[in-house]
Amino acid sequence: METQFARGTLRDLRGGEISFGDWHDRWWQARVVEPQTLRGDASTIKNHVLPHWAAREMGAITRMDVQTWIREMVEKEVGASAIKRAYNLTSSIMRAAVDDDVVAVSPCRNIDLPAIAIKPPQWFTLDQAQEHPG
Repeated sequence: METQFARGTLRDLRGGEISFGDWHDRWWQARVVEPQTLRGDASTIKNHVLPHWAAREMGAITRMDVQTWIREMVEKEVGASAIKRAYNLTSSIMRAAVDDDVVAVSPCRNIDLPAIAIKPPQWFTLDQAQEHPG
């Protein structure tokens, strides 16, 4: 165990006892992003991330918990792009926790996400195109 600690492979994970909500607050204050990005992210976090994770201890969240959360959002018919954005933000929060030795590994790995449907292009006839000024 001393060898693992000396090599940096053994971490003191008591920091994992911090709640996701408290860690989120620290992470949010440290972010450097555009104001428009902050607004969009704040909405996603408020609606999809914190209601599920805020009270959980960081060190208690497993990969299976994350996968189950994704499935629950699919079942609630949350759109695939909103699910992906919520997952990406959660993953970013967890990566920061790994970087700060709060948790040893991120539970946001090898997660199956719903496919985002790509709408086929809509083609107009000449008459339809002339009806739509633009």
